[in-house]
Amino acid sequence: IYSDGTNYYVEVSFAATADTSKGGFLKVDVDSSNGKVSIPTTAASAVAAKPAGVKEVSEVQGKIAASTDVKNQLTAGGIDAGVAANAEMVKMSYTDKNGKTIDGGYAVKVGNDYYAATQKKDGSFSVNTTSYTADDGTSKTALNQLGGADGKTEVVSIGGKTYAASKAEGHN
Repeated sequence: IYSDGTNYYVEVSFAATADTSKGGFLKVDVDSSNGKVSIPTTAASAVAAKPAGVKEVSEVQGKIAASTDVKNQLTAGGIDAGVAANAEMVKMSYTDKNGKTIDGGYAVKVGNDYYAATQKKDGSFSVNTTSYTADDGTSKTALNQLGGADGKTEVVSIGGKTYAASKAEGHN
């Protein structure tokens, strides 16, 4: 199975010479609750070339709904309650320059954004935050979003600018 992060594909091939032209990559559905792969009833024909940006995947994580505590942290951090209601926990991983998959911990997926999260010893989650002093002298807390040049650095937006969370912690 291959994925571009949004869609899933399988590579199909046929042993019979008469059918080899039907082979290629076919877009499929993956049930995230059990990993079952199915071909949509309105499936398009397979495409000969591997779709751009896809990587081979070995497993698909089931959805983990964000807890009430996590949703409350999101809304306290400025996320609209209606948007936070659909948040889900996701296991992150990265591929290093040698092609090795590295465990990236957890994140809270809110729409198309990912916020860094920590799994506590009791199995519950919390959203990573950064405390700072705003221009008006008040203490503020920002949600640590995953971003930066590598897509995995914890960053915060303060006053319309983006900073590495580790450098912004406790600053004015």
